[in-house]
Amino acid sequence: MLYDQEGNPCVDMLHPHRISTFFIALALGAHYEQESAVGESDSETYNLLALAALSLSSIIHEVTCSALQALFLIIQYHYFTDPGTDETRWLLFGALCRAAQIVSALLVFHFCNSIGPVC
Repeated sequence: MLYDQEGNPCVDMLHPHRISTFFIALALGAHYEQESAVGESDSETYNLLALAALSLSSIIHEVTCSALQALFLIIQYHYFTDPGTDETRWLLFGALCRAAQIVSALLVFHFCNSIGPVC
C-alpha cells in the first residue's frame, strides 16, 4: 500500500519489487498513450526506474510474486517497444523461469511441512 490508515504516504514499507511492478505498469501505459504529451522518453524512463527498483533486492535470494509480475511485464514492455531484438527478452525470461522455480519449490516445501508425515 502506498498510504497508511490516515492517508499519509508510506513508501518506506514497500518492497522494491512492488515498486518495480508499479513503474513498469506506468511504462506500459505511457507507451500506449498516443494522444498526450507523454512520449517514448517517459515510457523508457519508467522502464529504467522499474529495472532499477527490481535490482534493489535480489531476485534469487528474496523472490516475491511482485518480482515475477515485474519481470513478466518488463518482458512484455520490451516485446512491444522493440519486437526485433530477442536477446534482452530471453535473458529476462530465463531469470523469470528461475525465480518461478524457486517460488514453486518453496510452496511445495511449505505444503509438505504443513501436512506432517504421511503413513
